Amino acid sequence: MNGPSSARAGWCRPPFTDGDPAKNHYNLDGGDTAPSGLTDQGYGAEVAWNVDDLLAAGVIERGHVYRVQFMVHDGDQNKVGGDTGEGCATVFVGEE
Repeated sequence: MNGPSSARAGWCRPPFTDGDPAKNHYNLDGGDTAPSGLTDQGYGAEVAWNVDDLLAAGVIERGHVYRVQFMVHDGDQNKVGGDTGEGCATVFVGEE
């Protein structure tokens, strides 16, 4: 499994041991513009994979379909609720 090609949030500096980072209000430090319609709760992030790099490394192949899964959490393990989310998508890597 390959890690992401980029991770942007404007405050990426794990591990967080000294309290919450400053809110970035979807300023993703060079990332894409956040989708319209989102409620700004102060924090936003973007993680991206470069398909060409994955192809070159032999991690994925053209003409195949992949199911990708990711999980996120808000990081406040010390509070009730354990806010986590999971998302899945199907990705087809077309022939050249």
